[in-house]
Amino acid sequence: MSNNSKPREQKPRVLEKTEDVASCPDEGDSKWNHHPKVFLNLSHDNEVKCPYCGTSFIRVVKDNRS
Repeated sequence: MSNNSKPREQKPRVLEKTEDVASCPDEGDSKWNHHPKVFLNLSHDNEVKCPYCGTSFIRVVKDNRS
């Protein structure tokens, strides 16, 4: 029996702050205890993926100009 199913695509989590670090999983997530907590550096790339679950984190820099 073969398994032809594709891995499930994760929706990116958008960080609408100027934070350079994200953590996965979040305590607010329903799956907060499914893998060890990792800290992901967003200072070099605006998108990183969790090495455990594949969740994407995108850093959004808001322009405050009027």
